[in-house]
Amino acid sequence: LLAEQDARRQEEERILSNFEEKTNRLKEDINHSMKQRSENEAHLRRYLEEDIPKLYENLKKEVADREAMEQRMLGKAMDEVTQLQAAILEEKKAREDTEEAMLRMMEDVVLKMQTEIAKEREERERMEQML
Repeated sequence: LLAEQDARRQEEERILSNFEEKTNRLKEDINHSMKQRSENEAHLRRYLEEDIPKLYENLKKEVADREAMEQRMLGKAMDEVTQLQAAILEEKKAREDTEEAMLRMMEDVVLKMQTEIAKEREERERMEQML
């Protein structure tokens, strides 16, 4: 009877020891999981609170820089177009001035020729009358 009771006590102690060991292992696993979850949550919070806003600000800055560069390029292109238009107008005016000068010279030449022809005609007519 004592041997049986001793065997039961030893079996109970062994079962309790196994139970405590498994319970402790389970607690350790739970603690490890909670620690891992806390670390993951901290990393995620850092990403959400620091990294993402930094990325957003950098992206906004890049967009603003690109838009400013596009505005500068557009302004430069508009300046060049304005300069080209001014050069074209200047060339057109110079051509018109040259055309007007040539027309005046041709009119002067025609007038001189008409005057000379008229003089020669008069001279010929005078000569014919004298004869």
